[in-house]
Amino acid sequence: MDDSNGQQQWEGEQQSIVYEGGKKGRIFVINYGAEMFAGNGFRFRMALQAVRNQISDICCMGNWGEMCAVVFANTERTNDKAENIDNMFVFREMGTMDAEFVKGLDDLLSGSDLRQSLDTFLGGSGICNWAELLYLCQKLLRYGHQFRKKFIHIFTTDQERMSSKTMDQMRSRLDEIGNAGIDVGVFLMDDPGIAHEEEQQNEKNAAMSNFWAEVDPSLSRFSSPAELQSGLRLKNYALRSTTSLPFKMGDNFEFAVGLYYLIKPQGKPPAVMMDTETGERIEQRVHYLVAPREGEAPEETPAEEGREKETPADEVFEGELGFSRQVGGVEVVLSRAELEKLRRLEKPGIVVIGFKPLHLLKDSHRMGAAVFVYPIESVISGSSALYRALLKRCLDKQLFVLVRYTHKTNTPPKLCALVPQSADQIPSGCTLAREYFYDGFHLVEIPFAEKSRSMEKRLLPPEGGIGTWPLANADQVEAAKQFVKKLTNTKFSPDDFANPVLQQHYKAVEMVALDLPFDSEQFKKEAAENDKLIPYFKNPTFEQRVAKELEEFAEICETIAETKEKGKRKSAKTEKEEEEREEKEAEEKRGTKKRKKRGETTDGGDEQQQKGKNGKGQTRRIKTQRGTDG
Repeated sequence: MDDSNGQQQWEGEQQSIVYEGGKKGRIFVINYGAEMFAGNGFRFRMALQAVRNQISDICCMGNWGEMCAVVFANTERTNDKAENIDNMFVFREMGTMDAEFVKGLDDLLSGSDLRQSLDTFLGGSGICNWAELLYLCQKLLRYGHQFRKKFIHIFTTDQERMSSKTMDQMRSRLDEIGNAGIDVGVFLMDDPGIAHEEEQQNEKNAAMSNFWAEVDPSLSRFSSPAELQSGLRLKNYALRSTTSLPFKMGDNFEFAVGLYYLIKPQGKPPAVMMDTETGERIEQRVHYLVAPREGEAPEETPAEEGREKETPADEVFEGELGFSRQVGGVEVVLSRAELEKLRRLEKPGIVVIGFKPLHLLKDSHRMGAAVFVYPIESVISGSSALYRALLKRCLDKQLFVLVRYTHKTNTPPKLCALVPQSADQIPSGCTLAREYFYDGFHLVEIPFAEKSRSMEKRLLPPEGGIGTWPLANADQVEAAKQFVKKLTNTKFSPDDFANPVLQQHYKAVEMVALDLPFDSEQFKKEAAENDKLIPYFKNPTFEQRVAKELEEFAEICETIAETKEKGKRKSAKTEKEEEEREEKEAEEKRGTKKRKKRGETTDGGDEQQQKGKNGKGQTRRIKTQRGTDG
């Protein structure tokens, strides 16, 4: 199933997943009907806040190729910008966004009565024809500007009632919009403080939800600003493959697959040199010069007045540069072309090595984030059928595919595992991104033999492996159990933890882009509140929750530690006394041997005589003394 026509697509590779490039037009449509203001107006405020955040991000990115418009639907008044269509109001016509518009939205959101502020020029709530609204949006995106990508984001609720005639008109209008290449996204606003009690009302809401699902197949409901912000982020990123590669099953037998990075490292963008007066980007040029020897000053080439500085005579061009490498202990100078040849080991692709049981793949084998792999039918026909057959077999037999993966020609090959995934195995709690779970393989990098490290020496018991590990008693285990239980949260998602460094960077950029006042103390306070990586004992709420359990746990551990310390001190004291006694006995033995050799006596003999342990030399001396006296 090899297709030579698809080989050309593998040449053009995208380096990473980026925000959609090109000139884009985006229209935000917010429902201003009475149902959006039910209760305390939570739905409308959440929608307007989300639009404000999106426009603020566009301003901070400084992308002049992206234009936006804001339209209110179901209003009492209309304006000329809306072509005088009833119950529609173009709040901001199509164009580039600026800081003044974001500040105006902030003033509206910070006001005490949001609806009263908007009613001054919107008049109030009304009922519009949604089919005519789609016609207006299509006209705004078609005339006056040429957009490569066009989007319509509708913020509404299923509480609104729509006639069957209007629904039919919208369906026909959606066909025209789809043919024009316009993407329509619907975001349903829910108020968690309002409960639907009537069964008939729920049936009508279900009918409206089904209709909006026809408009947007990836329809989602949102009941919090955080969920809505995440949903908009998913809409803004294009679900396109990073690269397309051949999947080689054997000689002359391959199909095409695409790679999609589920997790991409995100860092602060590199700094750009700007002219302080004009604000334009400064062009930089690099010149390579021969380094002067020690004691020599670099030569300066004089420049003529009114002309740029001439190129130095000793300048080394890029083609003349050499690169030194250590090969077998010898320093070798290589040219750029020779260095590139050394890097190119094989062509890009995925080559099957074999199949292994899934239980052999451990968590410690994973070298990084997984990459999703899916077939590309447009490159090689029949790729989807082969991919599905391989996936089904691996799922049935619980196997993973061991492969050799080469991303680009100048990258070394990697040992990877293709882990099968079924759409039915969605983790619990993943409701927001449920539509992004598919049947397919995850490409996981695993280590080579040279990269694996053993922990046997690290896990040896104390005293060089002769002793045994101390065991925790029942009291310690129970105290640790209560401590862990108090700090255990059953819900976990990486989306809950934002990088505090990036958040501070984005906040600083937003202040500069929107010309907001900077307060260092307030800035530090907000950064500390948004930091989710602080430990529990730095959070007063968590610290109070586990204060009792932590105190009991620490007390038990300290008691055992003190007991062990006393035992160590006692044993050390006993050992010291034993050593001193042995040294004293050894000295006495050495002294006795010397005296025997010389035939001399000391005071030690008197002590032995008192104890009835007189020596042989001492007995002879006593007998001699008695004979003299007699």
